[in-house]
Amino acid sequence: MIVLMAVIGGCALPPATSNPTPASVATGTPSPTRTPTQIATRTSTPTLTLTPMPTSTSTLTPTRTPTLLPPVEQLLARCPAAPEIAAINANLKLSFAYDPTAGKLVCTAAAGSADLTLLQRRVYQRLLVMQRLAFSKPLPWTDQPLYTWFVGVVNGIRFRRDIPQSYCCDPRGVINVILNDERLIYWNDQWADREIYWAGAINNIGTFVHEGRHADGERKHNCGSARDLRISDLGAWGAHYYYYVWLVEYSDPNFLPDPFYRQAALKEADKIRKENFCAEP
Repeated sequence: MIVLMAVIGGCALPPATSNPTPASVATGTPSPTRTPTQIATRTSTPTLTLTPMPTSTSTLTPTRTPTLLPPVEQLLARCPAAPEIAAINANLKLSFAYDPTAGKLVCTAAAGSADLTLLQRRVYQRLLVMQRLAFSKPLPWTDQPLYTWFVGVVNGIRFRRDIPQSYCCDPRGVINVILNDERLIYWNDQWADREIYWAGAINNIGTFVHEGRHADGERKHNCGSARDLRISDLGAWGAHYYYYVWLVEYSDPNFLPDPFYRQAALKEADKIRKENFCAEP
């Protein structure tokens, strides 16, 4: 059942010009012989080599090659197909208690998707990306693919604005994600935003990983109420940290080809290591 989704703060997470018509090329005085006229090279610009003009006088319009989005952002920009939505719904119960984008559908069942608001579409998009994320080395806390692990330990996701931060688990196996009007900017159509810190699917999925690790055996933070002791404990912050490290070191470069993606993941991994462990250098 679809309600709204919120930007997640995982256990106190941070907040042509057109080408001119070819001009006539000066050729000087025509040769009196009947040999084909050649185009002269201007002596004032010896470094420029002029090529013969085409016999046609029509202006040729250059062909523009469309700029393609990276595969991950192509996925984030489209409406999920109805079978994809049905498969996710079979794994997870999504509940949207608040939706600042309510009242306008951006995907419809009539078009082969489902009737979804912008927020709802973006939640499904992130779960589809989780399905596509592949690593050349198993994740440290599970030998399963990321999405398979996640839906094995999490039963549902609730998006709410009446909570101070995201947390797990209430009820058991259900993670609660904070979302309000201000946090909606973090849930955009990009994998990693170059302008807004912490915005993009890379970090929303990071929250899912964090809270999912809490649900995996009901693990709690073991250094105070919000931090873990060591990365090697593989708690919620340990899994969160390694998620970013694996994106840097072992993710599919065909799916995530932009070097900026790895820079963003590396930045987050470093921040988590410095701020969220009690016994790490």
